[in-house]
Amino acid sequence: MAGERRPEGIPTRPHDSPLGESKDGIVREEADLVRRVLSGEKAAFEVLVMRYHRDLLRLLRRITRNAEDAEDLTQEAFLRAYRALDRFDLARPFRPWLWTIGIRLALQSLASRRRGEVSLDGPEDDPGDERRQDGPWLADERSVRHLDERLLQRDLSDALDGLDPMHRAILILRVVEERTYEEIASLLGIPIGTVMSRLSRARRNLRQRLAGWLPAGGPDDRTL
Repeated sequence: MAGERRPEGIPTRPHDSPLGESKDGIVREEADLVRRVLSGEKAAFEVLVMRYHRDLLRLLRRITRNAEDAEDLTQEAFLRAYRALDRFDLARPFRPWLWTIGIRLALQSLASRRRGEVSLDGPEDDPGDERRQDGPWLADERSVRHLDERLLQRDLSDALDGLDPMHRAILILRVVEERTYEEIASLLGIPIGTVMSRLSRARRNLRQRLAGWLPAGGPDDRTL
């Protein structure tokens, strides 16, 4: 697929569509691309790859917490989508269908990895933990603020790593991707009630892991 030449006159981003920015216009454009691929014009699929590769890769990085895994899973998602194009509903947008493939691949990969983990030892305390460092870091207010930002980023990353993969995926889809409960349920193939309950648990878990950084009383559920 990577070696094919991009078809002339076909935009790579939805907002470039000659049919306008409407959802219906994008759906019609993508349906035409899929028909062209199915008729043998493989280069038409490259338009869909160029349009959605970056966004899907970014989403899968957030879910897997691993750049290399996300790259592999993104490629696999496009490959599976390509092989299953004859089963794609041309009346629906392509992006949610691709996202479903990618997210499920990511969750399957994470579940497989967790089953393969055999270590019985927890992480040891780092004697060089930045929380206990002094000296130059405490020389002025800017240094302290910079250190706090680094520590918060690290602790947030660790907190996300510690979430159940499904909970992390739901949290990212809701808070970062700003998807509705209905969209998340459709993407993951689970009931809306399950989305809401797992999102609540994910937020509660994340708040507990970041308790030292939160103001008294904790944040509103809608902000975390």
